[in-house]
Amino acid sequence: MPIVEHDRLPWGEARPGVRWRFVAGQASTDQTQATPGLTMFFEEFEPGTGVPPHSHTCEEILTILEGEADLRLGGESRRVSPGFSAHVPPGTVHAFQNAGSGRLTVQCVLSSTAMVARWQDGPESGAQTS
Repeated sequence: MPIVEHDRLPWGEARPGVRWRFVAGQASTDQTQATPGLTMFFEEFEPGTGVPPHSHTCEEILTILEGEADLRLGGESRRVSPGFSAHVPPGTVHAFQNAGSGRLTVQCVLSSTAMVARWQDGPESGAQTS
């Protein structure tokens, strides 16, 4: 994988009020960013938006870079801010919402090249279709 300048990568809309920028993995717009066994992306959330309860078949690390989030991980809930990371084991239901008045930025790393989410209230979906 080459050295990647994040500001040159395009943003895509994940859903209203939420955008993401893929650095590595199958959803990357530049196939030179394809990586074996890894997906990395940034997500930005407007106030009040977030990610509904879901799980993955792989591990995920969520790192808060900016803002505050109410994070649910398994049976635990916690307010998190920059300096916090969460390890999400495979199959663990998790969700978070922007709890602040400004933007929430999260770095997400998954131990899979395909980002597939199993939504608690719906079918599986991949990064291209969320």
